[in-house]
Amino acid sequence: MIEATYPLRIRRYGIVPDTGGAGRHRGGNSFIREYEYLGETEGLMSLRSDKRDYRPHGLYGRQKGTGPVSHLIQGEEMIELPVLVTEPYPLKKGDIFRHISPSGGGFGAPSERSANDIRHDLEAGLISADTAMRDYGYTA
Repeated sequence: MIEATYPLRIRRYGIVPDTGGAGRHRGGNSFIREYEYLGETEGLMSLRSDKRDYRPHGLYGRQKGTGPVSHLIQGEEMIELPVLVTEPYPLKKGDIFRHISPSGGGFGAPSERSANDIRHDLEAGLISADTAMRDYGYTA
């Protein structure tokens, strides 16, 4: 719908591994979106994000989630954008906006997460083997 309505191309949309806070119930992973501006005339982009300075908290023996990251990529230059863009950024054809959302914090002690749940996280690509070992003491 976005591509049909606006001069944008969705270049990337997906889950970011190793971003949800560890816990008995792991926090939801961040997602990444990349938009390419296709307009023939200059466009404007504004942004409001949250949770960069105060990352999503976890509860009851858990780990925090990750904060958001936003970049404007113009040719070879990559600009990290502030959480609140107070003035719109001009866009030219070919510019790319990349946003990684905050993730969720975990709930409960990571040591209480079941081996079946950890195995599922690994198989689904939500966590890496390194994260499974570091956060849960799990080896495949």
